[in-house]
Amino acid sequence: MLAQLNFLISTGFYSGLSSVAPGTCGSLAFTIVWIATNQITPLSTSTWTAITCVFIALGILSTTHAMKNHSFFNGGDKDPSAVVIDEWCGQSVALFGTGIDQPLYILAAFILFRLFDITKPLPVSRAERLPGAAGIMADDLVAGALALCCLELIKVMI
Repeated sequence: MLAQLNFLISTGFYSGLSSVAPGTCGSLAFTIVWIATNQITPLSTSTWTAITCVFIALGILSTTHAMKNHSFFNGGDKDPSAVVIDEWCGQSVALFGTGIDQPLYILAAFILFRLFDITKPLPVSRAERLPGAAGIMADDLVAGALALCCLELIKVMI
């Protein structure tokens, strides 16, 4: 039961099992969850911060456990592509301060996050060097923070 729960969480509720662009699928899945949740009940930035912190903790725990105990991850890959809970967390950071009534900012947050996560500029690549699940999570959190900073700059410039 615990192994299945860890697999469910680490794969972003199975969104990382896509055979095509699992990281992008994971980011898109979270963005859809974020939009749907905010359509039903708009949540404050502080509430999303708390949710993101819970997902980070669960992500580190579930990814550590899943990589040690689930045969799906025993390929020796340091950051298995099916693990996308890190994308969920990074995308959440990128969306901080974006309202449900701002579809262009939501799209920009998605694109900027994916850009920084894929290209891994210096601060992102540095964070990726952390060992284990912490490194898996950290690079996406830094990519999300960079996307958020860029998005805030865009908002100021417009």
